[in-house]
Amino acid sequence: MQNAVTGCIADKVLQVTSLENNDLQRQINECRNSKKENLRVFTGTYDKMENELERDYDYIVMVGSFAKAPDYFADEKPYHTFIKSAFNHLKDGGEILIACDNRIGMKYWSGCQEELYSDYFIGIQDYIGFDNHKMRNFSKKEIENILQEISNLEYKFYYPYPDYKFPMTIYSDKRLPKKGELRDNFCNFDRNRIQLFNEGKVYDSLTDAGLFQEFSNSFLVIVERKENK
Repeated sequence: MQNAVTGCIADKVLQVTSLENNDLQRQINECRNSKKENLRVFTGTYDKMENELERDYDYIVMVGSFAKAPDYFADEKPYHTFIKSAFNHLKDGGEILIACDNRIGMKYWSGCQEELYSDYFIGIQDYIGFDNHKMRNFSKKEIENILQEISNLEYKFYYPYPDYKFPMTIYSDKRLPKKGELRDNFCNFDRNRIQLFNEGKVYDSLTDAGLFQEFSNSFLVIVERKENK
């Protein structure tokens, strides 16, 4: 997934730096994007490679990595620290783009396995039995709370459908889905799943109730610093 995103971004900007967790992922990225002369690929997690990063990026894109903040930072608020650290590498006016799963997304109620732990209903049960400092996804409200606790930030939510891995449509608060639009819900291709109910019909019910944003399978969050006035 990240390799595909890397190539698309490289087609649109002057320079891209990509962090891969291991040598295999780095080799796949370099092979897939071998013709991209504006791409640098490093092996290592964010905490290990932070000193190699520039300080004037226009964008920092976190594709599924926000949930892994406890792997990078050992403090009491690793998700806050991750955001603050990322802003240290942005130029004025730069933005952080977070693509992440919603722990209470519709697909997890219906029977998709939680991506982080490859089991059913882990996230919607708020990771009961897991240490608070382990990886986790968040609901929309929980992400908002984290961002609001970091001063001087502005953010916008978008809603990739069916999810951020294979989006067919990206909705916004200005253009939410209408009844009958959410029918392509089989989006987990890398692991088994069950189907406990008709997700399309339940989405219709949530859309009528004005609750689509809360149960969107994924979020795309654009975060920037407020301008000093």
